[in-house]
Amino acid sequence: MPKQQHTAAAYHLKPSEMNKIILATNSFRDRCLIKTLYWAGLRRSEVQNLDIRDIDFNRKRITLTGKGDKTRIVPIISDEFLSDLKHLRGEIKEMNYYLLNWLSLN
Repeated sequence: MPKQQHTAAAYHLKPSEMNKIILATNSFRDRCLIKTLYWAGLRRSEVQNLDIRDIDFNRKRITLTGKGDKTRIVPIISDEFLSDLKHLRGEIKEMNYYLLNWLSLN
């Protein structure tokens, strides 16, 4: 019997599956956390260290420090996601909160 080939697609959720997860969340904050991970393609550690000032709402992009302390710029490709981030930005009282605290899983 031939060895089964693993493809990258086998490890990724389809958009319809991701939408089910997003809609199953109980709070707007949780939906934004999942969207930040999914739509922006960020790693958990990148979200953990992301500051609200790293999001350029006018240019629709996120500037962050990733693996190996390399700076990378991630485009925000979803207008819905951008709108959600703007809404949450209005809820932040102090601009030095990190997103993981702001979008805390607790």
